[in-house]
Amino acid sequence: EIHPLDSFIALLQCCDNFVTQDVLTKLSTCQLAIPFLLPNPHDGSVMYLVWGMREIIRAWKSTNEAGKLISNEYRIVDYPGPIVSFFKIGQLQQSKSKIINEVISESRVDFFFNWDCEGGTAEHFFVDGMAELCCYLPSGKKDVNDFYSDLIIFTNLRGDAKKHTRQLNFMQK
Repeated sequence: EIHPLDSFIALLQCCDNFVTQDVLTKLSTCQLAIPFLLPNPHDGSVMYLVWGMREIIRAWKSTNEAGKLISNEYRIVDYPGPIVSFFKIGQLQQSKSKIINEVISESRVDFFFNWDCEGGTAEHFFVDGMAELCCYLPSGKKDVNDFYSDLIIFTNLRGDAKKHTRQLNFMQK
């Protein structure tokens, strides 16, 4: 059995920049996690997908101090707001990605692929060291209980952070 994210990483590593950009934009439209750091299992290098994310625009509504509804729009690579990063040190007996999904989504949407997803427990070869992100987009509606009042980017480093120091250092900046 092949881990679905291994297949996805292999695909992204073979794509040109325009196809990568299209795939990442479609993932974002579906509100799924977007890989932004891909490890190369052959030489240990890390591929940064910033160019592929440059056309991703996130729009959301929030309320200002006066209670007025305002529309916001940013390219994800230019967003000046908060970024919350998740990583683990050592082995966990639970899926970190599943825990993140539960923390950031009241409706229990799976932004990040996890052990409970089909194929999620298959052995993987390329996944460790991949970093991905998703955006929490508040609705700004008074009748909806938004967890946060503004867009927040959540990042997830897969695998043991001690083994992926390049990615960890990048995420800490």
